[in-house]
Amino acid sequence: MLEAYIEAGFDPASFWSLTLRLFQIHMRGAQARIRRDQQQATTTAYLTAGLTRIKKLPKLKDLLRQPGEKMDVGIALGLVRETLPRVTLAEWQARGTIYGKREER
Repeated sequence: MLEAYIEAGFDPASFWSLTLRLFQIHMRGAQARIRRDQQQATTTAYLTAGLTRIKKLPKLKDLLRQPGEKMDVGIALGLVRETLPRVTLAEWQARGTIYGKREER
């Protein structure tokens, strides 16, 4: 338990004064922090990849919107559009697929 507590980033000296309940609270908090950090890193990587492909850089205030605020639909569509492969209708039809199933020739 001490090893997990230290791995979570807590001071080993404070471990010995904890009750089992406080230990659980500390570890749940650390788990939530780690999960949040991982989500933030994934979001940062996704936005970086999307923004490197976009032709017109969105305004910074649009990117720094607060949670709960609506995102500009143009920015959202632009990010999605830039991450999708470019395929023409003719190329798509040449694949010979109908509703996701390959057509037997």
